[in-house]
Amino acid sequence: LFGSFPVGRYEQDRIRRAGIPAEAVVLSVTDTGTSYNDQPMVVVALEVHPPYDAVFTATVECLMPYYSGEELTPGRKVRVIFTEGTRDVVIDGG
Repeated sequence: LFGSFPVGRYEQDRIRRAGIPAEAVVLSVTDTGTSYNDQPMVVVALEVHPPYDAVFTATVECLMPYYSGEELTPGRKVRVIFTEGTRDVVIDGG
């Protein structure tokens, strides 16, 4: 049902280096109750739209800086990077 949950730092770097860029729509954002340096850890459900493949859903756990709160709201489009075989996903931070 859902892809990458959670993906560690090493895996995130690997996905960013070798993955495929795509667009995704935020389906939901759920606070985990954990925070680091006053930044909440959230679980983001995404509908990923690969450039040459079928749409799929994935879940990403990430820190949400306060300045990006508006970017991660349901219905918003975000850039992601995913691996074709495993469909592990990271949100592209730019």
